[in-house]
Amino acid sequence: MGILDKIRSFLKTKSEAEIQNFKVEIIKEYDFREFLLATIEGLPIMGTFHNSEELSAKVPEFLKFVSDFEESTYYTLSTGNSTYLLLRISEDVLLFAKGERPLRYHEVQELMRKTKNELGI
Repeated sequence: MGILDKIRSFLKTKSEAEIQNFKVEIIKEYDFREFLLATIEGLPIMGTFHNSEELSAKVPEFLKFVSDFEESTYYTLSTGNSTYLLLRISEDVLLFAKGERPLRYHEVQELMRKTKNELGI
């Protein structure tokens, strides 16, 4: 059983309201406009981007690109209007988010913990 199957099985034990509450919580708490959880293979897990399927395929490519410059568990990219976060939640799961501000180190660690708990990994 692959990671996506394990996560989907775990998420089936949660109600739709619980999953929705998680989405709303991290959007509010971390000032995200949108976010996406995807596997390292580029398969979508959950998120709020309208193009999650397409974007989830690109997130691992983006990770590979930025990792060539410097290895890290997370990367922040700021533009004029937004801040993007690429975070390795686990060996197999990535989070990509569009937000209002860069996250502090302790916020990134807390986000990783919450996400792992939500996904059962």
